[in-house]
Amino acid sequence: GPGKPYRVFLTPDGDRETRFAEARLALDPYTGAVVHEESTASMSAGDVAMRWQLPLHYGTFGGTPTKLAWAVASLSAVLLTLTGTSIWLRRRGKRRRAAAV
Repeated sequence: GPGKPYRVFLTPDGDRETRFAEARLALDPYTGAVVHEESTASMSAGDVAMRWQLPLHYGTFGGTPTKLAWAVASLSAVLLTLTGTSIWLRRRGKRRRAAAV
């Protein structure tokens, strides 16, 4: 809206995946002066830890090996569900057959 500062995100070339070293600026719309700057150099330890949550959640840190590990970990929940259901159905079938005899 009119009079509200522009937000600019400056990300270094080598940090496109995690965006951890990204500097976030708020610029005055009339003068272009920096109203507010947020970067890891000016943040508290708690804010830096919060900044790491997104790359940890999406697995974007560490390149391809980390993405593959996150994919395997995600698919393991599906695999456990399928194998657990399969074992339960087999046991249920055995109990029904035993009860019928």
